[in-house]
Amino acid sequence: MFHISRRKLARMKLARMASGIALSALALSGSAQAANQLQQIDANAMPGDQVQLRLKLSDSAPQPLTFTVDNPARISLDLADTSIALPSRRIDVKRGVLDTVNVAEANGRTRVVLNLNTMVPYETRVEGDTVIVTVGSSVQANGKATNLAAPASSSTNTASVARGAAAINKIDFRRGTDGSGGSHSYFAEAPDGRATADWIAEQTWFDGRLGSYGASYMGFTQWALASTRPPQ
Repeated sequence: MFHISRRKLARMKLARMASGIALSALALSGSAQAANQLQQIDANAMPGDQVQLRLKLSDSAPQPLTFTVDNPARISLDLADTSIALPSRRIDVKRGVLDTVNVAEANGRTRVVLNLNTMVPYETRVEGDTVIVTVGSSVQANGKATNLAAPASSSTNTASVARGAAAINKIDFRRGTDGSGGSHSYFAEAPDGRATADWIAEQTWFDGRLGSYGASYMGFTQWALASTRPPQ
């Protein structure tokens, strides 16, 4: 017959209790970090060849952090402390200059990427639980939330820089080697992978068959590409 001492039995019970408390705390902290959810994205055609996106959240919408990429033309919006509750992470819009919308999530933050046919001005504003994005060549600069997403230029317009003032002429990003420091974001893997697949599809030597593989982090990049549902 197998016997367990009372002291050992008590230690086992305490270990189970501590494990349960730790798991509960982890679950609560995870839900607290991303309590807000992106629940719906609607696209509507507007006068003047404009397109308006309405991003509806479950709670008060955060002010999005936006940035653009010239080639391929993209507008990205980062929503802090937000998770995704959408039926699909890719939305085909095909209206005006707006082709598709991709959504990705990492570290409690959601990124919404607008894939454009060409770069145009855009405007963002927050109304309660909704982030409203308007894109189109006729968008008027009427406030701080309006952004002129014009193509970048490597030339320097010295006439616009006041005498003695500092100016940024060029920003260059490079991937570093092991131990070089810096930071890395998982947000760009899906749109970057899709941009690569789209480029391959445009080449004369492409025969309609495209495959990819990878392990560990490279395996993650395959899932990121698959989430965009490339036609190949």
